[in-house]
Amino acid sequence: MIAVIVNATSADLHRVRELWLELHHHHLQIATYPTPTDDEVSWHVRESDYRSALENGTGFLLMAMNGPHTIGYAMVLLHPGGPNDTFVLGQTYAELYTLIVAASFRRDGLGTALFEAVEHELELRAITELEIAVMVNNAEAVNFYRRHGARPVETRLWKFPAATHPVAIGATPVVGADDPAGRPIGASVVMQRVETPAQPWTPVRHDADPNEQRADPETERERARGAAIGVYEGPRVALHDLFALAEDSPEQLAAYLERGRVLVARIDDRIVGHLQLVPTGDPGTVEIKNMAVDSDLQGQGIGSALIDAARHDAMKVGIRQMIVATAAADVDNLRFYQRNGFRCANIERDAFTPATGYPIPININGILLRDRVWLDLELTDQP
Repeated sequence: MIAVIVNATSADLHRVRELWLELHHHHLQIATYPTPTDDEVSWHVRESDYRSALENGTGFLLMAMNGPHTIGYAMVLLHPGGPNDTFVLGQTYAELYTLIVAASFRRDGLGTALFEAVEHELELRAITELEIAVMVNNAEAVNFYRRHGARPVETRLWKFPAATHPVAIGATPVVGADDPAGRPIGASVVMQRVETPAQPWTPVRHDADPNEQRADPETERERARGAAIGVYEGPRVALHDLFALAEDSPEQLAAYLERGRVLVARIDDRIVGHLQLVPTGDPGTVEIKNMAVDSDLQGQGIGSALIDAARHDAMKVGIRQMIVATAAADVDNLRFYQRNGFRCANIERDAFTPATGYPIPININGILLRDRVWLDLELTDQP
């Protein structure tokens, strides 16, 4: 796949219509608030916003082209900044209004390429603050932007009159305890990029992995296979972002971040994965409390290597069982653990609720996050 990222104008807006509708249909599936269900209404409003910003000089549009086809785009709005009673802003700050990659071209790094192109354009304009709004159910998008330096800084709540604005089919209303009438309440998470040193960007051509400064995929796989596993002795706060990839509740993460023992996978001097083991009430059982691998290196065996190292370490001190809990909605995690020998033990219903630190409904793979699956691995059964 070859993609070229270009600056576009309002005359090119017709080229991004189908991509916007693809994103719009995704919003209909995960939205917790009233969303226009009509494609033409949705596009008319969005296209008007884009056109106004482009023609008034208060925004820019970047399109990823594969031949004559638009396979992704990013639309950025520019807002007046200056003195602010809450945030420190420059004279102008940016809002990433839309970023979308066509479904058939995802997982090839094109989203990263578009985001880096946005950062490059902002650097040319001497703009250092970037705001991003993400639907609360879109955990994958939140994790994507966190990996690129954005951090949640504000939760914005909306309340809608149910009688006049029904929630779109497929959405899950958020009903608060202080709203006995059951009127839908929507929410979005506002993120802000943390300023980091500018990264080089090549705005011409992007093969398989769009960031041409990275090694080719086969080289990355070879490096992943050579990852060194060892005990982590440094400050846990340095691993916070990696932990956050596997934990949707900041409250829960803060409660256990410092617990137990942590193994990390390193490639060169870079930590690319971790596994946290914590004791349980049973001296012969240990729990994998948190585990994650850098998204760019997932599927290369690093996670399995971490589990294997944890298994050997546990057996050395007499541990005979390893347990782990994961979301019932996370089919990828369930498949991963079972491929590594774990067996399903029981289901903990309604484990992800406001009472346990998960106040906002989370959607994973189109499934509402509610229940937790516990799995176990009898270490004596392993070779």
